[in-house]
Amino acid sequence: MSYKDDLDLHDRSIQFSAEILRLALAGIAVIGYLVVQLPEKLRGHILETRTLLSASLVMFTVSAACVLLHRYFAGGAAFHHLQIERFNSRQSIDSKLEIIKEEKLRDKLFHRCHHALRFACWFLAIGTACAGITFIAALR
Repeated sequence: MSYKDDLDLHDRSIQFSAEILRLALAGIAVIGYLVVQLPEKLRGHILETRTLLSASLVMFTVSAACVLLHRYFAGGAAFHHLQIERFNSRQSIDSKLEIIKEEKLRDKLFHRCHHALRFACWFLAIGTACAGITFIAALR
């Protein structure tokens, strides 16, 4: 892979996380809409509705937080990747030791990015399921 390919892959990852963030924030807006639009009789009397709305709101919020963590870790991983590229151009003994150190840091951040994005997707899916169940319950 070339340097340009690495940057393209990084950009696609960031764009994907931006879409997940948009969906999570839209989910929070939907929960707000459901709270305002629910009939009075469903707002305070049905424990399941309140619990599902709360769970959905928490899941969307955690999903958004995971996406922001992903973006934070991705920035750090990109920095260490650029450091590796710079050390590769030097071709000295000291730079080889620095490359090994930077690769370990980069790989650790890549794994954190991967897990943060995976968790963001799972929390988004669970929040969406809770919101859907709430909406169905409100229509009954």
